[in-house]
Amino acid sequence: MLCAFCFFSSLHSQYTPEAYIARFKPVADSLSCIYGVPSAIILAQACLESGFGNSKAARERNNHLGIDKGKRVFSTADSSFIEHSIMLTTMKRYRTLLDVPVTDYLGWAVGLQLAGYATDTAYSEKLLLIIERYGLMG
Repeated sequence: MLCAFCFFSSLHSQYTPEAYIARFKPVADSLSCIYGVPSAIILAQACLESGFGNSKAARERNNHLGIDKGKRVFSTADSSFIEHSIMLTTMKRYRTLLDVPVTDYLGWAVGLQLAGYATDTAYSEKLLLIIERYGLMG
C-alpha cells in the first residue's frame, strides 16, 4: 500500500535525463522489436515530448509522447509508449514510415516531421540531437 506522502512525492519526482533513459530504454527496445519503430526514435520522442518525464502531462496523466495533447490519460507510462507505437504503425499519415528500415533513425526523424507529427519545424533536428547526445542509436 502506498502512503499519501509517497504518492504525492511520486507525482512530483524529477527525472534526470539519464535516469529517464535508463527507465524507458527497455520499453522502447521491446516496442521496437514488436512494431518496427526504431527504439532511438521512440525514446527520443518521449524525452522531447515529456521533458524527460518531467512535464505535467507525463507526471499527472502518464502521457509521455504528447498523444492527443488535451487531457488524454494513460493508466501507466508504459501504456502511452505502446499507444504511440500503435499510432505510428496504423495511422495513414505515417504509412510511408513503414518503408523506412528500423535501423534508419535519421529517416524516421525526417519522416515524422514530413508526416506532420509536430508543428515544430526543427522537430527532426531536436530528435537527432537527443539521439546523438545520449547515445540512443544502438
